[in-house]
Amino acid sequence: VTQQNTTQEGKMLKSLKDAVYHEGIGSWIAPQNDPYALDNFQQAYNNLSVSRADIFPGTRALSATHYALKIFPKNEDFTVDIDGLVNYCKEVRAKALIFSNPCNPTSLGIPREEVLKIIRGFDGLVIVDEAYMDFWTQSVLDSVNDCENLIVLKTCSKFIGLAAVRLGFAVSGKTVTNALKAAKSPYNTDSISQLIGETVLREKDYLNAQKEKILKDTQYLYGQLCGLKVPEFAGSQRFGEEKRNGGLKVPEFAGNQSSGEEKRNGGLKVCRTRANFVFVEMPNSGEIYRYLLKNGIAVRHFDGFLRICAGTETEIDVLLDRLKELWYNED
Repeated sequence: VTQQNTTQEGKMLKSLKDAVYHEGIGSWIAPQNDPYALDNFQQAYNNLSVSRADIFPGTRALSATHYALKIFPKNEDFTVDIDGLVNYCKEVRAKALIFSNPCNPTSLGIPREEVLKIIRGFDGLVIVDEAYMDFWTQSVLDSVNDCENLIVLKTCSKFIGLAAVRLGFAVSGKTVTNALKAAKSPYNTDSISQLIGETVLREKDYLNAQKEKILKDTQYLYGQLCGLKVPEFAGSQRFGEEKRNGGLKVPEFAGNQSSGEEKRNGGLKVCRTRANFVFVEMPNSGEIYRYLLKNGIAVRHFDGFLRICAGTETEIDVLLDRLKELWYNED
């Protein structure tokens, strides 16, 4: 919080963000009021569909009660109908809404003012997972004191690279913070992890320099994929593309959100990234995923899409070489 030039009284260290999901929901809503998540692909929140006994061990009387996570779908281009989302939450009387911004895995982002519109238009709890916000500029962290129903989650696992430490934090106003503190376990993070996090977070100049390098490498990956020539193939029916040759199709902005239909010579789609990875539509994505993995390159596979994290320029060049090798049988 201090690093982001924000002064908030309500902050709480967490060893796992899952604990915040569970404690935030468990201390805010009744079990029969299901939480809503906003994503087409998001798998991170699936473990919310568990029993209260799993969330609060020892609560045997509630062990048969489950939260059933419900999904509000995005548009076909992965953007969000903000008014539609708010109206739907009101219509179904949802008590909680959870989403990542920027989105994992699409890498697209909802601008700050639109996120605030969701928060102010919805009476329930809004949990905004800003795990990748260090790579963008649209955080709502400074709004927690003005928005009593808001929890912002941050992590040291992405931009800072301390995934093994399992350290992050939640920021909210006093009312929500008190509810979280009442529900949380007493030793939710250990002293060694706190010391490591404190030591690393002091190195602001180093962290900022590394962030700039990651952003540069991400744009290099994005640009190279946009210019990549691929074999002729039948485009995805999902996006209504005709069969065409050439490079990848790059979405432009539709309104304020990262999306759109700028058409170039190709039938693929590369999302305009707001994170440190690129989400790209690929023909035969499963085959490509397995081929890359066989060649020592790990990416994430979704049906018809690959999520590719930015490495160094050298590592990106190796990735591109393997793709060309697969498509053109180049040595």
